[in-house]
Amino acid sequence: MHWRRIGAAQVDDTDSLAGIIPRKDDPRFDRDVADGLLLVCEDTAEQLDRLFRLGAEGTALAADSELPVFGASRWDDEESFNILTPEHVARAARFLAAAEADRWLVENRRALALEDEEDESDLLDDVHRLKEFFRGAAEAGDAMTRYYTF
Repeated sequence: MHWRRIGAAQVDDTDSLAGIIPRKDDPRFDRDVADGLLLVCEDTAEQLDRLFRLGAEGTALAADSELPVFGASRWDDEESFNILTPEHVARAARFLAAAEADRWLVENRRALALEDEEDESDLLDDVHRLKEFFRGAAEAGDAMTRYYTF
């Protein structure tokens, strides 16, 4: 899964968004990662979503547990990405700041079906990277697109 920060004004212009989402073979891809505009979590999207939903279940955080990974304000079927408004980014950032990922992982280890400690470590690393990415985007008032590798 890839998350790409965008300006709030770009939310309604899906034609221009399709042009700024870099694919892996695009020279902009590495530059956007280095500039902090693009976050890539190659193999953990489903586990991240499951961790957030299971961990937040039955708590005040549950309403926003889907936002960071699969929740969205709008999906563009033609271009295969979805869009998080600045409000959704801010809500996701607040959720991630409050998330107790380490504890949630211990409590839900079996349901997450992680193979070993390395997988657990990779998942928690991605949680922390996602938390920082959303924090920065929320502080800047950015929106975000989310998409799978093209």
